[in-house]
Amino acid sequence: MVAAMLAGICVGIALLAWLLRSSAGRAPLRLEGGELSRLRSLSDKLHREEVQPFE
Repeated sequence: MVAAMLAGICVGIALLAWLLRSSAGRAPLRLEGGELSRLRSLSDKLHREEVQPFE
């Protein structure tokens, strides 16, 4: 039981490392001006809801 859990954890870590290594060579996502402002306003709205959820 413990050996199977450790094997699963090791496989998960190996997959995560492989995904991070394969995505490291790619360029970061580029956002257009309108998309960036929309994401900022959504982030601000979510932050306000987290800080003051019952207003």
